[in-house]
Amino acid sequence: MNWITAVDYRGRLGRQAAARSLRAFGKVAHHSGELVIGAVSDGRPTAPFGSQGARAAVNAAMEVMLAHAMPLGSAAVDEDFDRASRMMREVLDEVARAVNREAVNQVASVPMFDATLVAFLA
Repeated sequence: MNWITAVDYRGRLGRQAAARSLRAFGKVAHHSGELVIGAVSDGRPTAPFGSQGARAAVNAAMEVMLAHAMPLGSAAVDEDFDRASRMMREVLDEVARAVNREAVNQVASVPMFDATLVAFLA
């Protein structure tokens, strides 16, 4: 059974009534009963669009890792680190493209979308 879950952390700051993004976003997917694939990201607090950068990074990373899910499963069993390394380079490339697209869409500079990213499979 396959499933995907997503988390978008929100909270209230100070006495403000409106919920504000805390800039963190994550997704975890269970694939073919073999792999758990996930990514979490936290937008840099001083980056005006850090929450959008976090969301773009996670979505891009998950898209690439899910596309490679079956080869990743065998790579983990076979200890084929070259295949896994190539996939992670592709993750980084796609994340960079996704953040650049966000910047173009918002007519903003890429550093305004700064976020960390942790991607994993188990």
